[in-house]
Amino acid sequence: ACWAGNTSWLSACRGCNGGEAWLGIAVGSGAAPVTAACVVVRQASSPTGQCPRIALEASDNISDPDAWLERVVVAGLQHELTLCIPRAKEDYPLLQCGTLDDNCGGTIDFGSCQGYNEECHVNRCRCMGRTDVFDARFKGWQCGLYGDGCDGTLDFGTCTSEGAVSCVEHACIEENPVATSWRLVCSSGTQGRWWLREVEFHTEGLCQKAHRSFKQSISSGTYHPEHPTINAFDGDLVTSWGSQCSTCPPGAAWIGVDFGEEVAVSCVLLEQDERTMQQCPQMVLEYSDDGILWIERYRYGYGSHVIRASEQLQPDLDSRLNDEIDLAPFQRSAVYWRLSCQVELKRQWGVFELEFFDDEECTNSMRSGISELYTSLSASFKAENAFDGMEHTMWKPKCGRCGNADISCDPCDIGEAFIGAKFAQPVLVNCIKISQLEPGIGSCPKIQVQFSTSGAEGSWVVRSNFLDTPAFEYLVLAQGAESTDRAHRNLHMRMALLLSLISAALASAASSL
Repeated sequence: ACWAGNTSWLSACRGCNGGEAWLGIAVGSGAAPVTAACVVVRQASSPTGQCPRIALEASDNISDPDAWLERVVVAGLQHELTLCIPRAKEDYPLLQCGTLDDNCGGTIDFGSCQGYNEECHVNRCRCMGRTDVFDARFKGWQCGLYGDGCDGTLDFGTCTSEGAVSCVEHACIEENPVATSWRLVCSSGTQGRWWLREVEFHTEGLCQKAHRSFKQSISSGTYHPEHPTINAFDGDLVTSWGSQCSTCPPGAAWIGVDFGEEVAVSCVLLEQDERTMQQCPQMVLEYSDDGILWIERYRYGYGSHVIRASEQLQPDLDSRLNDEIDLAPFQRSAVYWRLSCQVELKRQWGVFELEFFDDEECTNSMRSGISELYTSLSASFKAENAFDGMEHTMWKPKCGRCGNADISCDPCDIGEAFIGAKFAQPVLVNCIKISQLEPGIGSCPKIQVQFSTSGAEGSWVVRSNFLDTPAFEYLVLAQGAESTDRAHRNLHMRMALLLSLISAALASAASSL
């Protein structure tokens, strides 16, 4: 740029709107594109004649307002500005991967190579060898297109059948497939051993027509000879099958039958163990004619409905059912559960131990299903202390410091102090064991049990309220819609009933005198 004395350019607008005033240069049509590395802008000395935010834009089509690309922005009222123009991806159309200096202290990221057989070499993707359709990774593929690992495409053919058939994830899927073998696969994996009491395969969609005759039962393996695979198909809910694996990876545990003849399965009646940690939350129904190549038919548990211990696995299960709409709070499962203190605390809430159970008898612990702890801000008493099984360690929130030794008072507002956990799968909590400080020295008397599917603020649903919570208690959550539940195993209700009986007896004795 050349500074010619005191000449200047003035915008036509006064009090210009953002983007209304602009100036630049054009090299002219037919000329070679130019680049710029630095721009110096000298504005008026007075702030009223300066622009507080200047953007440098570039375009190959000045007549198209949408073709301008912002390259650098500088903010602040200054008389003279120097703008370093960083290079962008558009400046290097032949580069495909890796990073490069943008000439202004930053980095241009071109991403990674798209092909699974490519490597990045000097910002270009280099093919290390193309894959063919006979590669082991494509075993069982029947149709569709897929990349060869570089820039080519593999063709696995099309589906041909007398009936209606379509290509789904490289498998030819019939609309109403028949097969000799059918199985349920635990696609989510389990937190414990997968226990099943009964499985019935039905040939119509309402689970009203079970196909009970079969050649043999099949499974991924059995935990113990006393719990063989056949137990899941004997019509007896007392017997059960246990998977060979415990804490099974996705797809490792499965069970089914070889019918010995072609059968079309449309619905599965399922009875899992009542213990949440021994259940599978997501399943896939598959079929096969040779026991080697298995084709997916339906998925269950991938929508807004959590699979329960007793379930009819119907084709439209995930699309038809929505637990947030269909179920009351006391019936719903969730990933996040917490105890929130519903009083103002001027002493820190001290919790020695906390344990969640899925039964009202408080016997089926779900400690093994916890994936991470979820609490309000803690001080030096960390959350792990409340889940370590030791009564001499303790969790405390950061708030609630209003003692004589504290410099300032920082009470916990209502609901500010909470402690809970995130589980690896949706769970239904029916009992909570709590061990906390004695009343008056660091306990929370009014505890509210809440759950959430996401853990986000505003997503928490009230499950139960407990009043006058002592230092140690089992909080049994009511199986109903009442707002204040049977805290302390109905201790308060029993005491109230006892007092009313005593009052009635005294009144009767007084009237007889």
